[in-house]
Amino acid sequence: MLFSIIVPFYNCEKHIRKSLASVINQTLSNKYYEIIAINDFSKDKSIEIAKKILNKKNNCRLITVKKKTIGVGFARNCGLKNSNGKYIYFLDSDDFLRKNALYELKKIVDKKKNINLI
Repeated sequence: MLFSIIVPFYNCEKHIRKSLASVINQTLSNKYYEIIAINDFSKDKSIEIAKKILNKKNNCRLITVKKKTIGVGFARNCGLKNSNGKYIYFLDSDDFLRKNALYELKKIVDKKKNINLI
């Protein structure tokens, strides 16, 4: 696994659909990345929306933290502990990726592999 995209969320039903869809609909094959969405005890419909979107894909996981509303830092750390990617990308629930963002990142990573860095 090359990239782990970690998306912590809390009460963001207005944005979570667009945010998660922007990762799922990348031009890069999903064999190169995983999506780990961390629910920080949302009280709105965020969790239902995330489940609908993520349950359709095999490279996605939805995790609910065990303590009530601990904050984005803890949720990110939870995502890190459950990640398999060589590189980590934190995406806030009200942000989104351009359609070719991960493809472009992979090109940079591949280029760096061929450069002898001192």
